[in-house]
Amino acid sequence: MTHTPDITRLSKDLIDALREIGAATVAGTLGHMGFRNPHMVGPV
Repeated sequence: MTHTPDITRLSKDLIDALREIGAATVAGTLGHMGFRNPHMVGPV
């Protein structure tokens, strides 16, 4: 596993709030905000 000390973990409250939002909703919202390809891609 890669050691990345500069990345900080988000608060549990924020994670719990984001858990309620679906991936399609997030991808659609990011698309409307101008992101060209907001979809997450797993390992290739």
